[in-house]
Amino acid sequence: MKILAGTGHRPKFCPCKYKDDHPWLADLKDRLRSFLSNQECIVRSGMALGWDLWLAEVALELGIEVHAYVPFQGQAQNWPTKSRKKYEKVINQVGEIHYTSEEYYPNVFLDRDIQLIEGSNEVLALLNPEAKTGGTYYTVNEAKKRGIHVVNFWKN
Repeated sequence: MKILAGTGHRPKFCPCKYKDDHPWLADLKDRLRSFLSNQECIVRSGMALGWDLWLAEVALELGIEVHAYVPFQGQAQNWPTKSRKKYEKVINQVGEIHYTSEEYYPNVFLDRDIQLIEGSNEVLALLNPEAKTGGTYYTVNEAKKRGIHVVNFWKN
Protein backbone atom coordinates (compact mmCIF):
# COMPACT_ATOMS: atom_id res chain seq x y z
CA MET A 1 0.00 0.00 0.00
CA LYS A 2 1.29 3.42 -0.97
CA ILE A 3 1.96 5.88 1.87
CA LEU A 4 1.44 9.57 1.10
CA ALA A 5 2.66 12.19 3.57
CA GLY A 6 1.41 15.76 3.51
CA THR A 7 3.23 18.97 4.28
CA GLY A 8 2.05 22.46 3.52
CA HIS A 9 1.34 26.02 4.45
CA ARG A 10 -1.03 27.33 7.08
CA PRO A 11 -4.03 29.31 5.77
CA LYS A 12 -2.44 32.68 6.52
CA PHE A 13 0.19 31.93 3.84
CA CYS A 14 -2.38 30.90 1.21
CA PRO A 15 -4.49 33.09 -1.10
CA CYS A 16 -7.67 31.88 0.68
CA LYS A 17 -6.44 32.90 4.15
CA TYR A 18 -9.09 31.52 6.56
CA LYS A 19 -12.04 31.67 4.14
CA ASP A 20 -13.44 28.15 3.73
CA ASP A 21 -15.55 29.24 0.74
CA HIS A 22 -12.69 30.88 -1.22
CA PRO A 23 -12.44 29.82 -4.91
CA TRP A 24 -8.70 29.10 -4.57
CA LEU A 25 -9.39 26.60 -1.78
CA ALA A 26 -12.28 24.99 -3.69
CA ASP A 27 -9.99 24.51 -6.71
CA LEU A 28 -7.22 23.11 -4.50
CA LYS A 29 -9.55 20.55 -2.92
CA ASP A 30 -10.94 19.58 -6.36
CA ARG A 31 -7.42 18.95 -7.69
CA LEU A 32 -6.58 16.96 -4.56
CA ARG A 33 -9.79 14.86 -4.89
CA SER A 34 -8.90 14.14 -8.50
CA PHE A 35 -5.36 13.12 -7.56
CA LEU A 36 -6.41 10.86 -4.67
CA SER A 37 -9.38 9.23 -6.40
CA ASN A 38 -8.83 5.56 -7.14
CA GLN A 39 -5.52 5.46 -5.24
CA GLU A 40 -4.85 2.62 -2.84
CA CYS A 41 -3.04 4.50 -0.14
CA ILE A 42 -2.77 5.71 3.41
CA VAL A 43 -2.49 9.47 3.92
CA ARG A 44 -0.34 10.87 6.72
CA SER A 45 -1.34 14.29 8.05
CA GLY A 46 0.54 16.53 10.47
CA MET A 47 -2.85 17.86 11.63
CA ALA A 48 -1.90 21.54 11.44
CA LEU A 49 -4.29 24.20 10.20
CA GLY A 50 -4.33 24.60 6.45
CA TRP A 51 -2.97 21.97 4.08
CA ASP A 52 -2.62 19.25 6.72
CA LEU A 53 -6.29 19.37 7.69
CA TRP A 54 -7.51 20.01 4.12
CA LEU A 55 -5.61 16.91 2.96
CA ALA A 56 -7.01 14.80 5.80
CA GLU A 57 -10.57 16.04 5.17
CA VAL A 58 -10.45 15.21 1.46
CA ALA A 59 -8.86 11.80 2.07
CA LEU A 60 -11.50 10.89 4.68
CA GLU A 61 -14.26 12.12 2.36
CA LEU A 62 -12.94 9.68 -0.27
CA GLY A 63 -12.79 6.80 2.22
CA ILE A 64 -8.99 6.81 2.39
CA GLU A 65 -7.38 5.87 5.70
CA VAL A 66 -5.63 8.77 7.42
CA HIS A 67 -2.89 8.55 10.04
CA ALA A 68 -2.42 11.63 12.19
CA TYR A 69 1.12 12.70 13.10
CA VAL A 70 0.51 15.13 15.94
CA PRO A 71 3.52 17.10 17.21
CA PHE A 72 2.39 17.15 20.86
CA GLN A 73 -0.66 16.40 22.92
CA GLY A 74 -2.96 19.41 23.16
CA GLN A 75 -1.77 20.85 19.83
CA ALA A 76 -5.15 22.46 19.12
CA GLN A 77 -6.20 23.49 22.61
CA ASN A 78 -5.43 27.20 22.08
CA TRP A 79 -6.82 27.41 18.55
CA PRO A 80 -9.95 29.44 17.78
CA THR A 81 -13.15 27.45 18.39
CA LYS A 82 -13.96 26.96 14.69
CA SER A 83 -10.47 25.61 13.94
CA ARG A 84 -10.46 23.40 17.03
CA LYS A 85 -13.82 21.87 16.05
CA LYS A 86 -12.51 21.08 12.57
CA TYR A 87 -9.40 19.47 14.11
CA GLU A 88 -11.51 17.39 16.52
CA LYS A 89 -13.83 16.24 13.74
CA VAL A 90 -10.84 15.00 11.71
CA ILE A 91 -8.84 13.47 14.58
CA ASN A 92 -11.90 11.46 15.62
CA GLN A 93 -12.00 9.80 12.18
CA VAL A 94 -8.34 8.88 11.65
CA GLY A 95 -7.10 5.30 11.70
CA GLU A 96 -4.01 5.94 13.84
CA ILE A 97 -2.60 8.78 15.93
CA HIS A 98 1.15 9.17 16.40
CA TYR A 99 2.40 11.76 18.92
CA THR A 100 5.94 13.11 18.60
CA SER A 101 5.91 14.30 22.20
CA GLU A 102 3.63 14.66 25.19
CA GLU A 103 4.44 18.38 25.33
CA TYR A 104 5.75 21.22 23.18
CA TYR A 105 9.48 21.78 22.73
CA PRO A 106 11.24 24.08 20.21
CA ASN A 107 11.92 21.51 17.42
CA VAL A 108 8.80 19.39 17.89
CA PHE A 109 7.27 20.43 14.55
CA LEU A 110 10.44 19.63 12.60
CA ASP A 111 10.78 16.31 14.41
CA ARG A 112 7.14 15.52 13.59
CA ASP A 113 7.78 16.36 9.93
CA ILE A 114 10.66 13.87 9.75
CA GLN A 115 8.49 11.15 11.32
CA LEU A 116 5.78 12.03 8.80
CA ILE A 117 7.98 11.51 5.73
CA GLU A 118 10.03 8.54 6.96
CA GLY A 119 8.76 5.46 5.18
CA SER A 120 6.53 7.46 2.84
CA ASN A 121 6.43 6.73 -0.88
CA GLU A 122 5.45 10.25 -1.86
CA VAL A 123 5.00 13.68 -0.28
CA LEU A 124 1.97 15.77 -1.19
CA ALA A 125 3.01 19.37 -0.61
CA LEU A 126 1.44 22.77 -0.67
CA LEU A 127 4.57 24.88 -1.02
CA ASN A 128 4.60 28.37 -2.48
CA PRO A 129 7.61 28.27 -4.87
CA GLU A 130 8.65 31.70 -3.56
CA ALA A 131 9.05 30.37 0.01
CA LYS A 132 12.66 29.72 0.94
CA THR A 133 12.23 29.18 4.69
CA GLY A 134 9.82 27.53 7.10
CA GLY A 135 8.66 24.06 8.03
CA THR A 136 7.10 23.19 4.67
CA TYR A 137 10.23 24.28 2.78
CA TYR A 138 12.39 22.27 5.20
CA THR A 139 10.22 19.15 4.93
CA VAL A 140 10.03 19.22 1.12
CA ASN A 141 13.82 19.53 0.93
CA GLU A 142 14.29 16.70 3.46
CA ALA A 143 12.00 14.48 1.37
CA LYS A 144 13.96 15.27 -1.80
CA LYS A 145 17.27 14.53 -0.03
CA ARG A 146 15.86 11.12 0.94
CA GLY A 147 14.77 10.41 -2.63
CA ILE A 148 11.04 10.72 -1.87
CA HIS A 149 9.00 12.04 -4.79
CA VAL A 150 7.23 15.35 -4.04
CA VAL A 151 4.03 16.51 -5.72
CA ASN A 152 3.41 20.22 -5.15
CA PHE A 153 -0.23 21.33 -5.35
CA TRP A 154 0.53 25.06 -5.15
CA LYS A 155 -1.17 27.11 -7.84
CA ASN A 156 -1.70 30.88 -7.81
